[in-house]
Amino acid sequence: MVDEHERYVALSEQQKRELLEDILCRAYMDLLCDWAFKHVFGHDKEALMMLLRDLLPLDIIDIEYESNELDRLHADAKASIMDVVCKLSNGERVIVEMQRELRDDFYDRMYFYGAASSIEQVKRGGDYSEIRTVFLIFFTNHVLKHTICPKDKLIFVYDFLEQETGEPYGEHPYFSIRLCELPRLAKTNMSEMTLVEQWFHLLKNIRTFALNPKDVPSRYQRILKSAQLAQITEEDRQNYLKNMLSEYDEKMISLGNYKRGHSDATEEIARRMLEDNEPMEKVVKFTGLTKEQIKAL
Repeated sequence: MVDEHERYVALSEQQKRELLEDILCRAYMDLLCDWAFKHVFGHDKEALMMLLRDLLPLDIIDIEYESNELDRLHADAKASIMDVVCKLSNGERVIVEMQRELRDDFYDRMYFYGAASSIEQVKRGGDYSEIRTVFLIFFTNHVLKHTICPKDKLIFVYDFLEQETGEPYGEHPYFSIRLCELPRLAKTNMSEMTLVEQWFHLLKNIRTFALNPKDVPSRYQRILKSAQLAQITEEDRQNYLKNMLSEYDEKMISLGNYKRGHSDATEEIARRMLEDNEPMEKVVKFTGLTKEQIKAL
């Protein structure tokens, strides 16, 4: 796995500037980014339900968002902070995670999230029968190792089953895990894709889309609208930018050492947009600068 700290340190000042410019000048946010994924699916019930209905074999009528940070069982317990968590109308829970980089503890951490969510369902004095299925959907931007991997398989589903007969453990699966490995999608034409394949393509490639892409089916318009970089607030733009940068970048920003470089890069983007005769309103939206600041460049 690439060490992001070393990768960033090795960049020249020009490369750092180009990195910022590339992030800020895209039409859409990169949904492989945790912050962007939560921004789109963590606040829009209809968008999240559309995703879940296409990925889960369930009749999803409604959902209720739940805290993405689970209660600790004791003071020394490790915190569980997830991307998006919701509860279905029948009490079942769904955890949706976006994982850009492969981490050594991937399987352990995902299992921990599911276990913590199951334990939290039964309060003091409650009955174990209150436990409902926890569906865990993990989107990964990398390919995992599998003993058997059929051609064109995109999603790997894991349930509790008897090893020889395949009999389910109990009346319902306590965990139902889905590993959605985005790089496995080979198709590029959305008109030839299934709904699942379209989601894979959208999540993996939206950052490269031109504004209002014609080849994206109309059912995804609310996703495109939520992910449009020019539509988010300046505060959200800064949060997205920081999340897109490496750990090293975030440390530099927190120390105040990166502010000037960011400002310089933003001003350079504004200058280039003005040279291309872009409307003032568009320059303001993309850079977060005021009209007065832009006119002074």
